[in-house]
Amino acid sequence: MTDTLGMTENLRLFETLVRIETRLWNQLDRALIAEHGFTLGQVVALRLLKAAPGSRVQDLAEALDISPGGASKLADRLVGAGLVDRVVDDTDRRASRLRLNEQGSRVVEAGSATGERWLRDRFGVSLGRHGVGELQSLLTALSEQQRTEDVLA
Repeated sequence: MTDTLGMTENLRLFETLVRIETRLWNQLDRALIAEHGFTLGQVVALRLLKAAPGSRVQDLAEALDISPGGASKLADRLVGAGLVDRVVDDTDRRASRLRLNEQGSRVVEAGSATGERWLRDRFGVSLGRHGVGELQSLLTALSEQQRTEDVLA
């Protein structure tokens, strides 16, 4: 079904999903900056580096779905902030690996706790326990479809 703007139900759903994601990102970003002085993007990157120690910049770019240049700038900022160390790759002396240091680990823990609390307050109120599970199932299905399409492309 198409509305007066020529939008289908799928386009409206997509636009709503993007707007909600953008609002949530911006609000949580502001909360993390206010409480810890670090952005949501930085905390997400640090979480990835905690989960995959010794990642290369290219690994970070792929995991975050950003350009290698954007990942390189992000890595530079994390190193400059004293949260991540660059370590020479043992197998390729021209390359470096990114490792979370002690301060970075503290930021991950604090930022993750703040983010979890902040999101639980919002999702729990608006969705309830059943709705959170249902939304997770739907998002997982969408994510798996996108990964399949990325592989086929």
